[in-house]
Amino acid sequence: MRSPYLYVIQILMFLLADTALADQERNPFSFWYLSDQDPGWYFDATVGVQREPTYTGSDRYETEAGVIARAFYKSESGNRYFVSLGEIGAVVEIDPDTIVAAVLEYEETREIDEDPILAEFPEGENTLEGQFTFVRRWGNWRLGGVFQPDLLDRGKGLVYFLGAGYDRALSDRLRFDAGLDLSWGDAEHINTEVGISDDVAQASGLSPYTASGGFKSTTLTLGLGYAFNPQWELVFNGEVEIYASEMADSPLIEDEGDDVNTEFSIGVRYQF
Repeated sequence: MRSPYLYVIQILMFLLADTALADQERNPFSFWYLSDQDPGWYFDATVGVQREPTYTGSDRYETEAGVIARAFYKSESGNRYFVSLGEIGAVVEIDPDTIVAAVLEYEETREIDEDPILAEFPEGENTLEGQFTFVRRWGNWRLGGVFQPDLLDRGKGLVYFLGAGYDRALSDRLRFDAGLDLSWGDAEHINTEVGISDDVAQASGLSPYTASGGFKSTTLTLGLGYAFNPQWELVFNGEVEIYASEMADSPLIEDEGDDVNTEFSIGVRYQF
C-alpha cells in the first residue's frame, strides 16, 4: 500500500505534536513538529488499527492492529531527526515556513498470499526507498512535492507526488488536516504494482498488461486529532485514492479490483 501528506499524511504522521493544541503554533500533522520546542529528545508511541486493500487496486480489504514507537531529536541548530522501526529521517528548516526532509524506509514487497488473485505472481524483493520532500507554507495552507526512488533498484521503480493541504485547530483540543495530491510513476513502478507478464497471464487466466508509466492517481486525505491532555491524543486518518487509466486499465483493477481505494486508521498516541 502507499503511505498518506502528498504521499503525504503518512510521511507527516512521523511528526505529530507533543503538547496540547492550545500550546502549539504549528499544526501537529506537519513537518514543523518541534520547531518551537527546546533542543533535546522527544518520544511518542501509537496503538491502533488500520483498514487497507489487500493489494493496490483491490476491492477486498483487511484490518490489522499495530504499534508504532518513534524517537525524535532536535539539535541546537534547529534540525530534527527521527527514527522508528524500519525508518529514519531528517527535517531541515530553510526558513520558518519552508522545509526539506529526507527519509529512508525499509519497504517490504507485496505479499502474494494476501489475496488469491496474486497466487501466480512472482514474489518480489524487499528494498530501501528514499522519500525526499520539499514543503512551503502560507498560513494554514501548504504546497509541496515528494520524490521517492527505489535506492536498491529492486523493482519498485520511481514514484513522485505534488500536493497541497490545509490545516487548522478547530478548538483548543481538536485539530483538522486535509490534503490533495497527484502522483506519477515510471513504467517499472506501475508494472510492479499492476503489470501482468505473459507467464503470469497464462497461469492465472488474467489478460497480459504492460504499462508505459505516467500519471498514477489522485488522492484525498483527511486527518483529525483530539487531545485529551498534553500526553494522550486520539488520532484518525483516512484517504481515498482514485487511479488513473495507466493503473485502472490493468485487469488486476479493471476486472478483479476497483479503481477507487480507501484506507482508514485510528489510534491512541502517547507522548513522553
